[in-house]
Amino acid sequence: MRPLLVVGLILVVLGVLSLFVGLPHQHSSGIQVGSAKVGVQTQTSERIPLPASIVIIAAGAVLAFVGGRTS
Repeated sequence: MRPLLVVGLILVVLGVLSLFVGLPHQHSSGIQVGSAKVGVQTQTSERIPLPASIVIIAAGAVLAFVGGRTS
């Protein structure tokens, strides 16, 4: 397969996945006194903004189109 076509298809798939799947983010905070440690660990999942996903999908579509048309 043509490299530009492959990169374009990968970007399209990643752009569509970014609409539905969030990126995990973990934050830890705590205090340590001597050998005792008290802490809280929070975990969230954040999706990238919709305009960024649209740009990724559009760029992938353009690359796939250009990669498929070159001979």
